[in-house]
Amino acid sequence: MIGGDYLMRFFLVDQNIDVIYKLTKIIEDKELGEVIGEETDGKVALTRIKATVPDIVILNLEIPNIDGLTIVNVYVNLKVGHHFS
Repeated sequence: MIGGDYLMRFFLVDQNIDVIYKLTKIIEDKELGEVIGEETDGKVALTRIKATVPDIVILNLEIPNIDGLTIVNVYVNLKVGHHFS
């Protein structure tokens, strides 16, 4: 938990579902926040990230349909305030 009672909202994007499960477990076990979205496809992730407005997006650069760098560039250009890693 960060900042009192507020939970950071994470969106995870990776082509490997096992990586997503492991990251989700770490986030939940360490009480870092909540995972509000998971996706293995870049094109779908782009739409869902925009719709869910997470605090933090963790994504792989090599994902199907739209790569991670393209997702980052779209949001940097939109200046929507997302944090990517």
